[in-house]
Amino acid sequence: MKAILLVFLILITVPVFITHAEKYYADINIDVKDTGILKFSGITNHPMLKGESGNYTSKKGEVWLINITLGNFSDYVYRITLPEKASVNYIRSNSRFRIETDGRLTIIGTGKTELSIIIQYTIKNQNIDYFPTAIAITSVLIIITAVLLIRKKKKAINVKYNETILTERQKMIVNMLEKGHVTQSYLEKNLSIPKSSLSRNIRSLERKGIIKKYKKGMSNVIELKKEE
Repeated sequence: MKAILLVFLILITVPVFITHAEKYYADINIDVKDTGILKFSGITNHPMLKGESGNYTSKKGEVWLINITLGNFSDYVYRITLPEKASVNYIRSNSRFRIETDGRLTIIGTGKTELSIIIQYTIKNQNIDYFPTAIAITSVLIIITAVLLIRKKKKAINVKYNETILTERQKMIVNMLEKGHVTQSYLEKNLSIPKSSLSRNIRSLERKGIIKKYKKGMSNVIELKKEE
């Protein structure tokens, strides 16, 4: 009887251990609707970052709050696009991020281990004066843009790309390709990246327009895209 009980405990414990040991990855877009619903798209193996969800948002009066805190990531990149006429009050994150404005505010961040991002925002209306907030956001954007321009001048590369939207493994791949085109098997051998992870990151870099892949004989050749 004791032997049967021991086997049962092992059978229910092993899957739990495997589940907790699994590392997640994410290269996702998060579209925030006016209703507070988040719509996820992109590449990820995390079950909580797929489809649509209203579990990460709350509202008090006119103020909206987004709170996404998930752990156990090998690496991640997120792009959170706020609703039209949204104005950010504050952002808290455990990793670096930047803000872009192209009609709608977009917060772009990257990191590893734990994904933690809290955004408080309001949606503009005629009864609220958002001029001070707009000035503050504009000032931050000017500073961030200036820093990025300085970094670009210091580093000569074959193609323009923004390092803040790349994971650590994607940066390793791009740095290797700056020396010239190589085969996919060469990257796998010299960067010590698992084959499945390497293929996933290559697809992501292709989708971002940073690299291109083509067949040469039996091999896949990877290279940086040339500037137009």
